Order: sequence, then structure tokens, then C-alpha cells
Amino acid sequence: MQSELKQPSELRQAPEKAPSSVCGSATRMGTGVRTESATAAPVSKEASEDPGVNLFPPPLPRPRICMWKYLDIHSMHRLEETANAEEMREVLAELLELGHPEQSLRETITLDLFSYALIFCRQQGFSLEQTSAACALLQDLHKACVGKRKVATRRFEP
Repeated sequence: MQSELKQPSELRQAPEKAPSSVCGSATRMGTGVRTESATAAPVSKEASEDPGVNLFPPPLPRPRICMWKYLDIHSMHRLEETANAEEMREVLAELLELGHPEQSLRETITLDLFSYALIFCRQQGFSLEQTSAACALLQDLHKACVGKRKVATRRFEP
């Protein structure tokens, strides 16, 4: 009976042993895996460059909060109070700091993107928080894909 009581505490102290491999044994310690080879040979350069050697993916980036990132609670209330799509587009153009969408095709397309996103969020019954987060994700994705590209000043005509 005494030996049975000692076993759980001994198991907690001893690292878990994995089944033996051809070269030696693998010992699992915490979140990483350490291999102990029977011959303590240094790791070759080829093995360190082999993508199969590192079995664990790199850590994920820390999550960021997107809610209220570009459209805060007051902006969302202003958008909710709009009576029609045209009024919503005017408020949205002001909030997104789009200069004159009627003069720039790029800004018109950007305004359309966010207008239809807001309409979608309303139709799906998103809360103000969800709508703000969805617009922030969309804006970050748009910036990553399009960014601030130079507008061609010369037109090419066929």
C-alpha cells in the first residue's frame, strides 16, 4: 500500500518517457521535446536546416482588440441614427476621413466597400460592438492589401 502511494508523487517528478527511437529516447519536458541520443554527437548543420527537425509551429502573435479601433461608440451611434443609405454614406465618408468620394474613384470604391459592409452588419443583426470590430478587420485587411499606392497621373488609352 505504501508503494502505491509513492508512485503518483514519483510520476509527477519524473519526466514522461516516450517510446524509444532508433537513436535514443525522447523526453517530453513541458511544451518542448528534447531528444537524448545514445551517442552525444553534435547536431550537424544539415539537421539544423531540415524543416522536419522543428516539429512545433512558431508562436502565434498576440491578439489585438479591434472593437472601437476606427469607429468608436459615438461614431457607431451617429451611423445608427442615419435614416437612409445616402446619409449613412455621408457620415461614413466623414468618419473614415475620405476627402471627396465624388471626385475620386478610389475613395468612391472604398466608401462603397464600407457602406455595403455596414448594410450587411445591419441585416445580420450585428451589435454596435460587432459592427465596429467587423469594420476594423475590413479596414486593416484593405490597408494590408491595397495600402497607399500611388495613383497614376497618366491615363493609358487604347
